[in-house]
Amino acid sequence: MFTGIIYGIGVVLGIKKSNSQLLIRIQPSFKTDDFKLGESIAVNGCCLTVLRFSQSWFEVYVSVETFTCTNLTNLKIKKLVNLERALKLNERLGGHIVTGHIDEVAPIKKIQAVGQSKMITLVIGKKNSGFLLEKGSIALDGISLTIVSHDRQLCKVNLIPETLNSTTAATWRLGQKINIEIDSLAKLANSTIKQSHLSKNFLCEHGFL
Repeated sequence: MFTGIIYGIGVVLGIKKSNSQLLIRIQPSFKTDDFKLGESIAVNGCCLTVLRFSQSWFEVYVSVETFTCTNLTNLKIKKLVNLERALKLNERLGGHIVTGHIDEVAPIKKIQAVGQSKMITLVIGKKNSGFLLEKGSIALDGISLTIVSHDRQLCKVNLIPETLNSTTAATWRLGQKINIEIDSLAKLANSTIKQSHLSKNFLCEHGFL
């Protein structure tokens, strides 16, 4: 479980395939003294497992499915990635609940400067666009962000200077594909409504609307 508050940036040192598994070696911007084998870490929002580590790097296991269905497939040596260690229960939940399970990869359609911030517009697939809520949460490459507005499949988020300075967002370019995780609470609410057979007419008839 994660919060979408990026812990630090990492540099990809190596990518290799071993039998049916993939190993990625990353040099993080933070110390790894208290790492534990098997712990979870989010790399560009993907929940991965630490297999080995030293004082200056760590290696994570990536299934072939994860590698091909996320933007990890575009990783290259020296490329930067967002990193977040798993949430401790005694810490503040600074962002929102993020599982590390990517829903889709979405391209950036527009980047607009707004003062010192940047307004990013992404194209979300039809399946997931129905879960978008204005002022709701969304995770982009693991970063917890607030949806400014959305229109059908277009989703706008604002990147403040702090986000640009502490994540890889400052390097994002037009057409770049970003890992998207829809707010799990929005998906849960939608699933609950479907299972309970609620409808707009039902809510109106019972005085809720």
